[in-house]
Amino acid sequence: MAAVEQQQQLTASPFTPPSSPLSPPPSSPATVRSPSPSVFDVFPFVCEDPPIRALNGSQYYLIHEAYHSSPLPNDILFPWLHGVDGSNSAQNSFFGIQESPVPLHRGVTVVQAEEQTSKSLLVGSVYPSDIFNPPIPNGDDRQRRSFLKMNDGEGINLRNFKIQVSKYVTLSDIVVYGENGLNDTVLEIAKQAAWAQQALREENPNGIDYEVFVILDPFSFFEKEFPELVAIDTQGIVRNKVNFLEQEREEMRILTAASEISHNVWLGNTQDVPVSSDMDPADSAISLIDDNPHQFSICIESHDLADMLDKSALKVFSDQLANVPTCRPTPMDDIIHIDCISSGVGCNNTAAFDSIVTKLIDLCEFISLQTNKFDRKVLIHCADGYTETSLFTLTYLMYNENLRLPQAYLRFQKTRSFFVYPNDVTTLLTIEKRIWERKKIEQQKLSSPSLPSSPSSPSTSSSSSSPSSSSQSSTSPPTSLSSSQPEIENYEKFPWFFSPFFEGSFPSRILPFLYLGNLNHACNAGMLKALGITHVLSVGEDSKLDKKEFEVHYLDNLYDDGIDSLWNHLDACVNFIENARRSNGSILIHCRVGVSRSATITIAYIMRHLGRSLVSSYLYVRARRLNVIIQPNLKFMYELLQYEQKLTGRMNINWAWLAKEIHTLNMCYVGA
Repeated sequence: MAAVEQQQQLTASPFTPPSSPLSPPPSSPATVRSPSPSVFDVFPFVCEDPPIRALNGSQYYLIHEAYHSSPLPNDILFPWLHGVDGSNSAQNSFFGIQESPVPLHRGVTVVQAEEQTSKSLLVGSVYPSDIFNPPIPNGDDRQRRSFLKMNDGEGINLRNFKIQVSKYVTLSDIVVYGENGLNDTVLEIAKQAAWAQQALREENPNGIDYEVFVILDPFSFFEKEFPELVAIDTQGIVRNKVNFLEQEREEMRILTAASEISHNVWLGNTQDVPVSSDMDPADSAISLIDDNPHQFSICIESHDLADMLDKSALKVFSDQLANVPTCRPTPMDDIIHIDCISSGVGCNNTAAFDSIVTKLIDLCEFISLQTNKFDRKVLIHCADGYTETSLFTLTYLMYNENLRLPQAYLRFQKTRSFFVYPNDVTTLLTIEKRIWERKKIEQQKLSSPSLPSSPSSPSTSSSSSSPSSSSQSSTSPPTSLSSSQPEIENYEKFPWFFSPFFEGSFPSRILPFLYLGNLNHACNAGMLKALGITHVLSVGEDSKLDKKEFEVHYLDNLYDDGIDSLWNHLDACVNFIENARRSNGSILIHCRVGVSRSATITIAYIMRHLGRSLVSSYLYVRARRLNVIIQPNLKFMYELLQYEQKLTGRMNINWAWLAKEIHTLNMCYVGA
């Protein structure tokens, strides 16, 4: 109650704040944020031991705006933010110093004191558990809580997003608030923060004297006056807070939404699947939808544990569909659901593998008949919409459109992005050979029905077909069918496919004209030409491409080491990408792996080209990198935050919150 009475006294005597409290004067990005002590005199004390000052909601708004629009410092926070504090010998050795000095930087950390609440959250806030060690039971008040000292164990870590909140709070003024304004809980957390700051000053007497503030106004004040600062409102409704995992999944859903890849054959994710009334969606992670907008008659789900159907089972489905008129939408209960394997790697013997290949081709024959003769629509789907479906989709394109495997790759790439596991390339080459053999037998039956069928009999006719055709007859022989083996023809026509640099998948298409990939992608000149790539941006890795064949911009001596900076290269790289677009070319951006240096430049381009925020651009690129998780190192992500300030005049998310959300997102995939 003492805190409430104190709040009433303070709010009864309003005062006028300075125009930009806590903000530094106009300066370069390298200037330390360190206002003179007199700046704080305008904020009255609510407690003098430890010292805690008061803010009203309007003053906090000014602080928030000043902090987000003031230039971030260039060179003083790294390598300190990497955790080079003397506790990790490998990290210290990597950066060549025993312990990095504490930077002279003044940030702002905002703390929602009510840890258990899932509402009333301001943008950029953290909780006490993010910054404090657990309380010491029955300890002295001044020793009960100290700032969290977190490290990520031994070893070198250039992406230590986990420790950023606890590191940055020690360089910050701290603002504490609660749902109902100043109360005992808010005041207690503020005291613990002030005592923790005092302990740090004793350890580092040459550092900055940071302040602790409490917000007097209740959270409802922000909902009414400054709704843009509300992350989650008093009802628990999210207002201005991006859920990184949900947004990434939404980007992936948009990317992999059902689209037609051959005549009447669509490829999508499980959210595109209509579910019959007698099917439990929990069995295959299918999301229920209210209708069947694309009018699918057959849905094929690719997954690891699929039990492939033989010809007799497919015949049953054919008979069932024969009773369903094609002139009207297929009733939900009449939709056929079929399982299909997603990889050939799991077959542990030759007989099992041969059986799987035969069943795959039988399924292709069934689908080709239903789509081409009976004009039914088919959906091929898997959970992510781009990985597990690739094996069957490529098989179907080879079968139905009479394509060699490299042609099927290029045909597939024209319609949507996909990923193939390297080990499945061998499986696909075997499938291609079996398709070629079956087509040859079918051709012999058509040309000489009285002769016995034999895979080794010579071909007597051929059929030309265009790779872009979407309605080829399934009984036509492959393009340029001859007595030569398909692998020989592939080697001659598509050497890029058999290059040691080809890993089974193309670089990731981020925009129609922009690919993000690795060094092997860049070294495969034939593949680049097949994809129509005209420009290559090499970030720290030399692809040694012929500059007479490609426009190449090479950033030499730039390493993913947490030390080297991309800041002075961003504008030139973004302009090079833009020149490729304006010349109607396509560009590959690469480093060694395609997750840090090249990903950073790609994100920067998306920010400028699409006008998206850093968070939106990061998740946009991350979703489109498919099976590779992009991860710019800490310094590169920090420079992207600076780049957002440069483009828009402000950062839309503070560093600590950005790092916390990235760490939380990563833990969804790699575990705690």
